[in-house]
Amino acid sequence: MEKIFIFDVYGIIFRRTNYEKLYRAIHAKIPLKDFRNVYLYTDYAVLYEKGLISTYEFLDKFLKDTHSNATHDEYIEAYKNFEQSVYEDTIKLIKQLKEKGFKVGICSNLKKLNLIHLSNVIDLNDLDYEFYSCYVHDLKPSIDLFNHIAKITDAKNNDVYFFDDTKENCDAASRCGIKTIHTTGDNIIEDLKRNVYVDLL
Repeated sequence: MEKIFIFDVYGIIFRRTNYEKLYRAIHAKIPLKDFRNVYLYTDYAVLYEKGLISTYEFLDKFLKDTHSNATHDEYIEAYKNFEQSVYEDTIKLIKQLKEKGFKVGICSNLKKLNLIHLSNVIDLNDLDYEFYSCYVHDLKPSIDLFNHIAKITDAKNNDVYFFDDTKENCDAASRCGIKTIHTTGDNIIEDLKRNVYVDLL
């Protein structure tokens, strides 16, 4: 029986995004609260997060709806230079788990552009499992998604632990036989110690 550790990204590896920096970088001309909603919740934002439309199709609609004059390339460059605040404890934990021979992975609702920042803090080649919504074409808390993860990781015969800061996602994963740790990057070490013994720290 193996121990396998799967991590969410936002709230676990990165702190929640401060959209104001991106908002100002592309000179959006709608209220900031509307900017966040357009980025996250419009139909085309969800399609992009599922990998069902291209980056350029997303940007055509997004830049128009936010009244930004930025070009595709200007947006992408602004996004590349948009720093995300990292939970250093999570980065160290992932490295330590790998060094001890455990398998690690990511499960997160991500747009393809989000992988730019993720690859800056983690060597994606070190991951044993990658379940990005933009490639698996499904979003947490989908039961189908977590059943897929449980099958791929053989959760019936392995101890598969999933770290997420959203209870709804943890509840869905639990229903599929995955052990869950509802936490944030602020408390991930303490919550790991409370839930599972791993000789690391």
